Amino acid sequence: MGNFFLWIFLSIIGYFIAKKWLFRAQPHSIRIYAVVFSISALGLAVTTHPTTKPTTHYLVKKVKADNFSSNKATNESLNAEKSSLQKQADQLKEQVSSAEEESEAIASSKEAQSSKAAAEAKAQAEAEAESSSIAQAKAQEQRQSTTKINQGDLNTATTGRIVGNARSKIYHVPGQAGYNMNSANTVFFNSEQEAIAAGYRRAKR
Repeated sequence: MGNFFLWIFLSIIGYFIAKKWLFRAQPHSIRIYAVVFSISALGLAVTTHPTTKPTTHYLVKKVKADNFSSNKATNESLNAEKSSLQKQADQLKEQVSSAEEESEAIASSKEAQSSKAAAEAKAQAEAEAESSSIAQAKAQEQRQSTTKINQGDLNTATTGRIVGNARSKIYHVPGQAGYNMNSANTVFFNSEQEAIAAGYRRAKR
């Protein structure tokens, strides 16, 4: 491109030189010579000028070593922080799992204790019911025995001794007709004199 402008410049200079020194010629002829010279110079410039290609510029960005080291250190710090957070998360997960297991164990223990307490209460209630039933049976038996006594559970003929009735103040001797009386009212004497002295009288039969 620079050669092209150089040839144009030289052609113009040649035109003015020819115009100055070739004064004898007609002006029209001088113009013709100048144009011919310029065209020749232009053709020479065009034919001799090499074809140029557009220049490609490459931008090379250089990274400084200190920036690389800083980025590397930052990356390592982030990785370490990430690892620490992951470790804390794992620990929290283990603590939650341990707390859940402990809660389940406590609930199971409480359930077992509750079942044991219920079983003990049931056994105690059954024992108390059985004891009450036995006591009621004994009381019934005692009432029946008392009723039997009150109805006359003792026959004077079977004792073989002098038997007095504390309520009626009558005594019976062996050999007399038997008399049913309550044993609670029975008084035994060693002789009739003892019975008479105590205020008893002998039965007529």
